Amino acid sequence: MEDLIYALMDAEYMLVLLETYLASIVAAGSYSVVIYVLNAFCRMKMGQKAGLGNEWQAWVPFAQEIYFTKLADIPHWKIVFFGSYVTLISSIILGLSTLFVMLDFEAILYGETGICSIIAIILAIIYSIYVIYAVVETVKAYIKLYKNFSNTGSIFTVAAVLGVLLNNLAIIIADAVIAFSSKYTYIAGKKEAKITGKVATITGVAGFYKGQSFDIEDGENIFFGRDPEYCNVIFASTETAVSRKHCSVKYIGMSDSFLVTNYSKNGVFFGDGQKIEAGASRMLQKGCVISLGTTANQFILG
Repeated sequence: MEDLIYALMDAEYMLVLLETYLASIVAAGSYSVVIYVLNAFCRMKMGQKAGLGNEWQAWVPFAQEIYFTKLADIPHWKIVFFGSYVTLISSIILGLSTLFVMLDFEAILYGETGICSIIAIILAIIYSIYVIYAVVETVKAYIKLYKNFSNTGSIFTVAAVLGVLLNNLAIIIADAVIAFSSKYTYIAGKKEAKITGKVATITGVAGFYKGQSFDIEDGENIFFGRDPEYCNVIFASTETAVSRKHCSVKYIGMSDSFLVTNYSKNGVFFGDGQKIEAGASRMLQKGCVISLGTTANQFILG
């Protein structure tokens, strides 16, 4: 009878342990999902401020890192030092290191060092260097990201360091502040349109700027949209077909053509109705007419 009682107590104890274990897994999983969603949502809102387009990338693993490099205005190849790519690459390196150890296991038991063990050690060193470099690059990238927005001070640099080294929550808070406060606007890559030394012109042929011309010099950008803090050619808030940051036009003097980049879901149209999708660019020739969202606002490149 006593054995039965002890067995039942052990079974009950094991059941409590199992329930506790499962509860901890659910709690950890729920926390990870919440953090992931918050991070993706804030990053998407920051991307909207920057007019990046392709907002789905903020939600998808591996695409998130590409979106991040665009937002931070850093080379795309640096994705190998961020997020999902670090997890993947470090797992591959550790997996190969473990494999080579297993291949040389018998030699290791006898205190010998075979070629596979040497390769495993080299891979372990590469792993350590890679992880350290990835941490450094991630901190630098976040600092660069926050500097791409106006009015960000040293507190955001602290958030970048703390977020990468200690707790990702610091980064999410910093991202949320930038994403939802009108105080912070995206300023990376903004250039004032120069109107001296005429090289080419952009002339309004319909809509808000009909009859007005804008001079543009070789290599200069003119930004079109409703946001006065970012754009050079500013539309009224009633022009709803034009986004806050709709598009940019860059004159390329060497080829005597224009690089048009669209940032808006409403699109930029040219020629016989061809559309430049959000986040895409097209090289257009002089004489081409572009429409912002609809034919209500049109400009001729010349």
